Amino acid sequence: MSVLDSLIGVIAPHHCVGCNAEGALLCANCADALPAVPSRCYRCMAATSDFRTCARCRSASPIHSLWATTVYGGAAKDLVHRLKFERAQAAAAVIAQSLAARLPERQDWLVTFVPTAPTRRRQRGYDQAELIARRLARQIGAPYAPLLGRGGKLRQVGQGRAVRKEQMQGAFYARRSADGRHVLVVDDVVTTGGTLEATAAVLRDAGAARVSAVVFAAA
Repeated sequence: MSVLDSLIGVIAPHHCVGCNAEGALLCANCADALPAVPSRCYRCMAATSDFRTCARCRSASPIHSLWATTVYGGAAKDLVHRLKFERAQAAAAVIAQSLAARLPERQDWLVTFVPTAPTRRRQRGYDQAELIARRLARQIGAPYAPLLGRGGKLRQVGQGRAVRKEQMQGAFYARRSADGRHVLVVDDVVTTGGTLEATAAVLRDAGAARVSAVVFAAA
């Protein structure tokens, strides 16, 4: 939590995005009430074990597994909105805690994140996925490294998988080697998976032995 968030918490305490109770951005009761996403392949939604990409989709995807905590709606959507557009950085800690609870027992991950567009980062003063990734790494006791960079100003809201995939070609670049690690990529929301696939492909080219992903909400 940032110093600003701490001060706000004293002067004007956070209210739960689910029930408006004072004290936290998402209270324990509302966190428990978030609808869970069943274990499935993120591409075709076929049921799989531990969110593994299914056998049929593996040839077209560089992502080994993609865990999602909840669906993008209701309190989850409001929490992400507060983090991205209302400077409520405390939401990153809440989301990271949710991701840590979703993930299986600790593996030999190297945690990184999907960088937002430079214009968005400048507007917000921070990258929301980076905040989440740093907190998640601390919670699960895994190393963290900013492996990816991003250029461009493309807006992907409302676009399908094919358009997103085409737009993402060349949007990301490796800032450093992945050194043969199993990289865990963090983001706030997944829609088609096109952005995560683009980052995973760059990471594989940068030496990652395997790339998995974890997101807070699936749209």
